[in-house]
Amino acid sequence: MDQAQLDETYKKFLDVADQKKEIYDEDLLEMMGQSREGKIYEIDYLEVHCGKRHQASATVALIKNGNRVVEIAEGCGPVDATLKAIDKIVKEPVRLEEYLVQAITGGSDDTGKVHIQVSKDGVFYYGFGNDTDVIYATAKAYVDALNKL
Repeated sequence: MDQAQLDETYKKFLDVADQKKEIYDEDLLEMMGQSREGKIYEIDYLEVHCGKRHQASATVALIKNGNRVVEIAEGCGPVDATLKAIDKIVKEPVRLEEYLVQAITGGSDDTGKVHIQVSKDGVFYYGFGNDTDVIYATAKAYVDALNKL
């Protein structure tokens, strides 16, 4: 961005910050003129159940080419169940190569930043997501990577 574009983007940021409590990556991309249009998948809903004496399960709803698709899956933990539910919707076999969760500033109420790398046919795709709920951040990162296929 040149200085004029940066100044305009900063004005948009201040306007949005006055209206919203939290600003998300999607908001920043929109402000910079990089909307999420053209993405095949978008998360509409995520619910996860897990615990020591319960098998983890996830219900995921994705908007896929404008249509809402819902799937439920079980897994060996909340992340596994979430990714399996997304896989049922996407139907695009990929291999999870790397899964990294980081705290941005620290503390139990911190925002988690998730980086995911998947591969298909020897090609690697990266996805990123963040949220105070690391399972939701994981889903965002996974969907981000799948949208790049």
